Amino acid sequence: MAKTTDQTTATESPAVTEKRYRVIINSEARPGGDSRVTLVLNGKVTSIARDKEVLLTEGQIEVLRNAQNRGYEISDSGEMKTVEGRRRFPYSVLGEATEPVATAAASETEGNAAS
Repeated sequence: MAKTTDQTTATESPAVTEKRYRVIINSEARPGGDSRVTLVLNGKVTSIARDKEVLLTEGQIEVLRNAQNRGYEISDSGEMKTVEGRRRFPYSVLGEATEPVATAAASETEGNAAS
């Protein structure tokens, strides 16, 4: 029998990357203001420590942006009316980070406690 070898060349595909944002969720001077922040996006729960830099996706940033406390104001006539809310969690976006998807998934379980 003739011995044949398969000489297929492996083409290196570029690594799939995912855009993340470097974020710090600040603690607050109120009861529970230093507890972890829980984000839920598409059924996936992520628990994030405060005052530590973490990498978040655009969707997770949107969840933080939409989390607001409703404010109330009493007018001079004594009527109470709602006012635009303020951020529920004070946070700072430090910049963007692009990293391979495998590394991004690993960072979710290290810096953030995902369940």
